[in-house]
Amino acid sequence: MKKYVFLGLMLVSYSAFAQDVYRLETKMGDKVFGDLLVIDSYKDRSFEGSLTVPGIFTSKIESPVLQELCAGKRMSFDVNVHENSQDYVVHYNLNITFIGFVSGTLSQDGVVIAKISGSQIYGGN
Repeated sequence: MKKYVFLGLMLVSYSAFAQDVYRLETKMGDKVFGDLLVIDSYKDRSFEGSLTVPGIFTSKIESPVLQELCAGKRMSFDVNVHENSQDYVVHYNLNITFIGFVSGTLSQDGVVIAKISGSQIYGGN
């Protein structure tokens, strides 16, 4: 319950500035993380925003690529992670349907390390 209250508070604070907000469930082995993807703006085939893993890190999106499709969009981007005194880069590949469902993968050094699912919780792009 506390996790949903925290996400709700984050949504209220982010939604004042964001165009789109997605709640992602990242399954890495037997661990599941509730992530928040915030898209601040779209421009041409790119976008700006951040990714938050509550209580662990928040990072700006790097190297974003956006591809508009008939049934939604495809997004890919990198995130610089800083946790447990370590820094590393992970790559997100996401497919988002026109009704806001998300599926995709998380990779590091070209190797898929997690599956991602989720949905849009704010916005409409």
